[in-house]
Amino acid sequence: MSGASAGAPTGPGAPATPAEAGTAAGAPSAAALLERLVAEAFGRGEAGVAALHRYASDRMRGKLGGPEVFRRAFGNALYAPLLHHDGLRAAEPVVIDDSARAEVVVSYAGEEVRYLVALARSRYGERAGLWTLSGVARDGVDL
Repeated sequence: MSGASAGAPTGPGAPATPAEAGTAAGAPSAAALLERLVAEAFGRGEAGVAALHRYASDRMRGKLGGPEVFRRAFGNALYAPLLHHDGLRAAEPVVIDDSARAEVVVSYAGEEVRYLVALARSRYGERAGLWTLSGVARDGVDL
């Protein structure tokens, strides 16, 4: 999967307003969403946290809150490798009905760190039918 510039999408076809950005923050397939997360969130530090919030499911946003809370939630040692990695490998998502899981392995400070990225197809609202981020868990860490 290839990288892209950090932050919000720009250029032709990019959302012009925050409302459009909220509607566009999803993808037509689980693989397409994972590609967007790799390009816009993982390894992008602070801009990556904004992308995680942008692509988060309504349920995930409801549990965590707004962008500032996402910043605190993903700004700890558990997620630092994901947001500040030296290299990344992402497996193709395994899709079962309206949910998908993909393993993401990052290199960070000379070690490999594994994450399970959960994706879900929205059933309701402005993003109905689009894939969204429903969770991120670091492998080997009891939550």
